[in-house]
Amino acid sequence: MLNRPLRLLFAVSQFAQGGAERYLYELCSALDRTRFDVHILTRSDVDRSAYYFDRLVSARVPIHAIRPHVPDLQRYAHRWGRRRAYRTMRHRLSSILAARRVGTFVDGFDIVACIQIENFLELQGLLSRQQGTIIHAMSNRFQYSYDPYDEFRPDVRYRFVTFDRSQTEELHALPCADVFEWPLSMNFGEYPCLPAVQDPSSAVKIGIFTRLSREKPLEPLFVCFKELTQRIDATLHVYGGGDPSIFTLALNRLGIRSRVIFEGHQPDMIATVRRDALSMCWLMSVGTLLGYSSIELAATGMPMLFWNYGTWSTSRIAAETHGAVHSFASVAEFVDAAVSYLSDRELLRQLGSSLQRYVRRRHDINKNIGAIQEYYERVAFDR
Repeated sequence: MLNRPLRLLFAVSQFAQGGAERYLYELCSALDRTRFDVHILTRSDVDRSAYYFDRLVSARVPIHAIRPHVPDLQRYAHRWGRRRAYRTMRHRLSSILAARRVGTFVDGFDIVACIQIENFLELQGLLSRQQGTIIHAMSNRFQYSYDPYDEFRPDVRYRFVTFDRSQTEELHALPCADVFEWPLSMNFGEYPCLPAVQDPSSAVKIGIFTRLSREKPLEPLFVCFKELTQRIDATLHVYGGGDPSIFTLALNRLGIRSRVIFEGHQPDMIATVRRDALSMCWLMSVGTLLGYSSIELAATGMPMLFWNYGTWSTSRIAAETHGAVHSFASVAEFVDAAVSYLSDRELLRQLGSSLQRYVRRRHDINKNIGAIQEYYERVAFDR
């Protein structure tokens, strides 16, 4: 055993307001600093205006950039062709210097934990086989436009941490992979609880919180909303950055364009739910897996239903979560459930309360941090 804290390096790509960055922040804030000396390495220039940069600095985590500064002298190149050649040369020089410097830098750590598979792929040529390397797999294979496992070698032992039970099977298909399951976790602290649910007799407003992207298909929820409007007078409010026009054709085809309002990015989900007096939220899940937006909203007691993109049945999801997560892959079942809850205030309250108890029990980082700390220590001493 060492008589010093283990040196732990997290490798990331950026500090924007995303799920991987939230995951990193929650980990860094909860780790016991008497056991771990925590640092962050980013594989891009440090954006000090990014959402999580100041928060990580406040969490007392030193941040290092992979690419060292190379002087920008292109103003001395008067012709466009020379400027373009200079930019290429500058990029290559920066990469060479980075490889030499970073290879030496990472050798000084007991554990290198890459947040997202792509960050491991970027660094793997600089990592020693004897090093305690961990890959926090944040996305499934189907979420990539390429196969992220193509560059994994059959003769190398890889260690993965995943919060998605269905991904465990995917990772075990690799020739040599050890998989540690750890729930997506956050600090609830003195987390706010929302006021009592809205009376179903008042205006029904349903919320969706997501990033507007082709990678986040909302069409099934739009179809559910169309069927719901045949039985209940409601509006659908979609919160999130991105281009709403990618859904225009689908909304026009369904005839619900006037009832769907794109509200844009909201910096505070809880304040938004309060301000807009939402009756219920609809989000997406993969089996029992909930993302940070779902966990954060559920922790307040917000009633929620989920569209299931996974392969597990509705009954299996209910059994695995003790009836807390109501996730469907059938439009008819989804709409029947929504109508039932929206028509009964007490049922709607129970839906939110049951989910709230579940996420606070399963996803509290203060309860879960011990398991990941013990795992890091096992990896550091198992070389």
